[in-house]
Amino acid sequence: MKYLLMSVYFLLLFQMCKPISNGYKAVVEGNKIPPALEKTLEHHGLQKWKSLKAFEFTVNKEGGAESYTLDLNSRNTLIESKDFTIYKNEEGCYVTADLEAFKSNPYFYHSVYYYFVAMPFMFADPGINYETLGDFAIEDTTYHGIKVSYDDGVGDASKDEYIILTDKETNEMCYLLYTVTFFSKENSNKWGAKRYGQWERKNGILLPTELISYKYEDHKLLEQKSVVKISNIDCSMNDLPPETFNPKGSYEKWVSKTEG
Repeated sequence: MKYLLMSVYFLLLFQMCKPISNGYKAVVEGNKIPPALEKTLEHHGLQKWKSLKAFEFTVNKEGGAESYTLDLNSRNTLIESKDFTIYKNEEGCYVTADLEAFKSNPYFYHSVYYYFVAMPFMFADPGINYETLGDFAIEDTTYHGIKVSYDDGVGDASKDEYIILTDKETNEMCYLLYTVTFFSKENSNKWGAKRYGQWERKNGILLPTELISYKYEDHKLLEQKSVVKISNIDCSMNDLPPETFNPKGSYEKWVSKTEG
C-alpha cells in the first residue's frame, strides 16, 4: 500500500506539472482575434496604444542600460548605449561603434526588446493567425493560452511562434513563450519563456517594468536566466523629428537583413 500511494503521488505531481493543454485540440481562429485575447488587449489599453506616435523606454540589464526611441508608425528605431548606437530607418540599419562591442545583427537586435516591451499590443498587428489552446498550466497556475503565428512574409521572421498566457480573472498578461527563427528561417521546436512580473499604467496603457527570462523545456520552466528592468517609459501622441533616426558620426551601414 505504501508503494502504491507513493506511485499515485508522483503520478499526480507529474500531471500537475504538465500544461493542461497537452492533448487539447486547439481551436483555430484564423486572423480573428480570440475573445480571451481581446479582453487582454482591452485591459492593457489597446485603443490608447493605437493613438500613440512615439514610444520611449530604457532597458536595464547586465552590462548596462540601453535607451530606446521609436516611431510607432514607421517602426524607425534609435537605440543608445555606452558601447554602441543603432539607427534603424527606411534606408537600413546603422551601427555606430566598434563592432567588437556589438556582436549581433542590428536588423534582429533593434526590434527584440521593443517586441517584448510592447506586448501584448504586437498581437493586434495584421497578418497574424491565432489558435485558442484552452487552459494552460505553469507552476500549478492555470492561464488562458493563445498561440500566435504569422502569414508568410510578415515581418523579418514570419516563422516565429508565440504562446501568450493570460490571467483568467484579470485578463492581465502573465507569460510569453516564443521561438526564434530570424537566422534559420525554419520552424523551431525550441521555446523560450518570459514572465511579466510587474506592470505600470502609463497614460492609461499598461506596460511591463520587469521581464524575467527562463529556460523552458518539456512544458516546464527551468532555471531563471536573467531579469531585465524597464524604466523611463514615455508614451507620446506627438511626432518625432525625422532626423532622430538619421545616423550621426562614423557608422557601419547594414542594408541586408541577413548579413553578419
